[in-house]
Amino acid sequence: GERATSSAVAVPQGSPVDAADGVCHYFGVGAYGRPLEDAVTRGVRFAAESLAFAVPPEPPVVRAQFGTDAPLDGDETAAAWRAGLARDPGAAWTFADTTNTYVHRLFLDRDSDPDAGLAVPARPVPEDSIGGHARRLELERATLAHVVQRTFAQWRAADSACRGALVLSATSTAPGAGWGVLDVTGRPTAAWYGMRRACAPVAVSFVPAGGDGLPVHVWNDRPEALEATLRLTVATVRGGSQPAVDVPVMVPAHGETVVRADLADGTFRDLDNAYGFGDREYDAVSAVLLDARGRVLARDAHLSGGPRRNDAADPGLSARWVRTGPDEWGVVVTAEGLARFVALDLPVRAGGAGATGTAAGLDTAGTGARTDQPTVDRLDTGTTAVAADAWGEPDPVAEDGYVHVLPGETVVLPVSGEVTGAVRAATRVRTLGADPVAVSEN
Repeated sequence: GERATSSAVAVPQGSPVDAADGVCHYFGVGAYGRPLEDAVTRGVRFAAESLAFAVPPEPPVVRAQFGTDAPLDGDETAAAWRAGLARDPGAAWTFADTTNTYVHRLFLDRDSDPDAGLAVPARPVPEDSIGGHARRLELERATLAHVVQRTFAQWRAADSACRGALVLSATSTAPGAGWGVLDVTGRPTAAWYGMRRACAPVAVSFVPAGGDGLPVHVWNDRPEALEATLRLTVATVRGGSQPAVDVPVMVPAHGETVVRADLADGTFRDLDNAYGFGDREYDAVSAVLLDARGRVLARDAHLSGGPRRNDAADPGLSARWVRTGPDEWGVVVTAEGLARFVALDLPVRAGGAGATGTAAGLDTAGTGARTDQPTVDRLDTGTTAVAADAWGEPDPVAEDGYVHVLPGETVVLPVSGEVTGAVRAATRVRTLGADPVAVSEN
């Protein structure tokens, strides 16, 4: 027979799953457990889905849904908690495993320790040393605030190829740790706070560059240029903070300005312990963007060398309520030492987020929209019972959370909604590794 002749075959130069080829579904940071830098090195152009994790609600919501801060520590509540975990049908794993990959990387593996030296191999902390499910949930919330903010900040940088990204889900569809950056009741989670900070119209975010220092990115999406002052404060491992350095910045409309925090005082400081020469000197750096009248436009803080701290001391947290407007409230937070991942615990309606996922007053499709008004006789705070007539409308919500407060620094966490006296009395402020504290009225 006649021999077949070869012909030229076009070899594809790209793949439908290439993140740099246009619109993609990006789960490198997330289900595939890639390092945070993968979001940049993959050259993501536009992520139609991204950042899929099992995202736990805030402690008061978990308490209202499951009757405990630690659902996995009890047999009945453990079954209900597992039923609500984000998962792919048929998979032997859940997205709680994904979340915990990053918990270990940031807090539990030996190489996450900023004081361990740069050449020490990973050595996981034993599971039984973590301290129960409530403690693990604390670490999961802190991890997700960190991971989501850092990823979006990397994508937003002017030298990034990325022009946009969508998270996998806005709202979870059942009580517990779903995919949503909002829980099933529509309340913010730690992931939401991290995303909001990185995506605000006027925003500040640290994006560490390893040996190339510690850049602070300042973004302005307003239609006019922004003239402001970037105030940089450094906390040392010896305690206390160094005098602040003020850097004038001019940010163009719909633009970005980058300031090297490690060079801002005219000297070289290894603020992120990137070189590891000797013992780590610095504990954290904060960047506050101020307008001409001294009002805070945006803020971020970075934990030098990573978020893990060994045997962290109680930071001496204190908090008080303050009126920020005629009908607006905020919580003023100060700390004697470094306080990591500071967040507000506001009371929620008892029965407003039942463990069956069909709580009265909630859209069970998971949008968080109210369909009717639940009848309750108390506010669920975990520690107190409050009459229902002390509850206002709309529900109070913290507008920021999982922030780091440097020694001697003052940070205001705004609260929206109706803040009644009963709500103020029941609110607590928590920080990683310390007991929650009450918020005073003066």
